[in-house]
Amino acid sequence: MIATDQFFSFPNFVAKMFADDSKTMLADHYAELYQQIEEAGLTTTNRYVFTILNMFRDELPIYEVGIPVVEDTANFTDASVSFRSVFFQRDLLMTRITTDFDRQAVLAYTNLKKFAEESGCQIMAPFFNVMTLHDDGTPWYLDVSCRAKTQMAHTQKNRF
Repeated sequence: MIATDQFFSFPNFVAKMFADDSKTMLADHYAELYQQIEEAGLTTTNRYVFTILNMFRDELPIYEVGIPVVEDTANFTDASVSFRSVFFQRDLLMTRITTDFDRQAVLAYTNLKKFAEESGCQIMAPFFNVMTLHDDGTPWYLDVSCRAKTQMAHTQKNRF
């Protein structure tokens, strides 16, 4: 199911951008950011955000990994790490995955793009992946979304 007019919001968010050099695994980028957050004395939440900033373009992919934190201020010596007091995205098309995350995420991108095209929507911003974990650190669900300029008056609005 694809839901329309969705949003997500994190009050405190630490992020780092990188280009896909195909040499470093995504998990390594998260581990590096997580270590920097720990060294700054911040408390993480049970969510991780992965953003594909230039999906479906013929250029080197640019990504952003982010981890929401509890604290409302942060200082980092690494200039590539940013802190935002609010990270908010709205007007999203969204689908939720609960199993087989790697393979299903690829299908989700294709399905969101197809839905947008068939509904007369224009994808306006990057794709977002928000992973929510159980308290024991195992994956619970993954929301895959993209911001879209919609003409949804003719389409039933669905909500999770």
